[in-house]
Amino acid sequence: DLAMFQEGLNFEKIDRILNVGTDLTQAILNCEKPTIAQIQGSVIGYGCILSMACDFRIVADKPGLFFQLPELNLGIYPGTGATAAPLKTLGYLHTQEMLLTGDKYPLDVLDKWGVITKIVPIEELGKVTKKFAKNIAKADPNMVLMAQKSLKLMQSSSIDQSIQIEKQFAYYYFNTAFK
Repeated sequence: DLAMFQEGLNFEKIDRILNVGTDLTQAILNCEKPTIAQIQGSVIGYGCILSMACDFRIVADKPGLFFQLPELNLGIYPGTGATAAPLKTLGYLHTQEMLLTGDKYPLDVLDKWGVITKIVPIEELGKVTKKFAKNIAKADPNMVLMAQKSLKLMQSSSIDQSIQIEKQFAYYYFNTAFK
């Protein structure tokens, strides 16, 4: 909520935002069970970060729906997973593009980038998401856990390091910006 920046920030608020935000992002990124984001509206800022942290994104086919990381354009350093989560999902070039431009990216672009698992009519969103989750749950739970764990391990060291680097830069930014 950008209103918190208008109300005035102090180090205590910033510390809480960075710690809670990075902890939640990291928990989703490292979750041993598959995570599914069910998206029915535009995802901006931390909503975009959380959706990128998930393994799958099932999105309502809604006109005007977009994904956006506007932090840099708002003069806010993205320190709660805005580099690590999209990097995992989008790769370097698309993450760089989203962060540095702050542009709104519509579904068709993200679908071309391979970010969207399914685009479905809004009235079917819940049903399709539930069916998708049940399909995953049909497999032997131990096999799903092992496959998910191995995939996460292959990727996690760079993600964990990325989040810590991002957090250090965020602390540096907020310490110098609010003195």
